[in-house]
Amino acid sequence: MSQIAIETEYYMVDLPKVIAEKRKQEAARLLQDVHLRLATNNRALDEAEYKTFIREATRATGIKEEAKFNRDKFEQLRAMTQSGGNRTK
Repeated sequence: MSQIAIETEYYMVDLPKVIAEKRKQEAARLLQDVHLRLATNNRALDEAEYKTFIREATRATGIKEEAKFNRDKFEQLRAMTQSGGNRTK
């Protein structure tokens, strides 16, 4: 977003919302980069630092983590995969 766009399209009260949205976008981009690096087995942090990093980045994107194991969702996933939901054609 350019300085001219901020000056002409937004009021000062809108700026905290714009900044928060920009922070969420940057955190989402960062998580995407991390996932791409994990797919190529290119992890540079040890396990504890990695967990802390991912937790903070996830929190910054506004994604809510489910804290407990959901047995119903697990059984739905099991039924779907047993019926061929994970096969390619």
